[in-house]
Amino acid sequence: IVYESLEGNLYKKGKETLIKYASGKKDVSFVIPDSVTLIYSRAFAGCALEEVVIPDTISYIGAYTFEFAKNLVRVKIPNSVHWIGDYAFYGCTSLTNIVIPDSVTSMGESVFYGCSSLESITLPFVGNGSTGSSRYNLFGYIFGTGEKTVQYYNYNTTKGRFESYVYYIPESLKHVTVSSGTVPFGAFSNCT
Repeated sequence: IVYESLEGNLYKKGKETLIKYASGKKDVSFVIPDSVTLIYSRAFAGCALEEVVIPDTISYIGAYTFEFAKNLVRVKIPNSVHWIGDYAFYGCTSLTNIVIPDSVTSMGESVFYGCSSLESITLPFVGNGSTGSSRYNLFGYIFGTGEKTVQYYNYNTTKGRFESYVYYIPESLKHVTVSSGTVPFGAFSNCT
């Protein structure tokens, strides 16, 4: 594999894959080049950026992509994105508003875990995008489990035992919009 650097950011040769945004950069905004079709896991982990614009050449946001990007306030996600991986925005404590486009058909577990300043979220569906009745269809699924919780869920598994989940939902969250699809029965069960 041959690598190249552009403005301190690491790419695979040809700039189709962004491997790592340069740590230590003081830029507040970054527009991912249109040549990029793949962003590596943890590519923006720990960066100091406040805004990232993702081009419509990207079809998924992988696991931990923005992990601990604590200054991140805005992310522009294009309609080309269909999937968002587990913990993609883990620990983005400055993120206040996010719009997930209707093109997204699946989201991993705990996508917004630790996003303690999130005030408003627009989603195409509730849960991970699957159908049926399970913990994957709960609003809290995208926030994960943790100490501060407001959604409790118990269900009888196919093996005849009860499982219990306690989801972390930021206390700052005041506005939720579900833009398309249906909301599964009990999706907001026990939310306070």
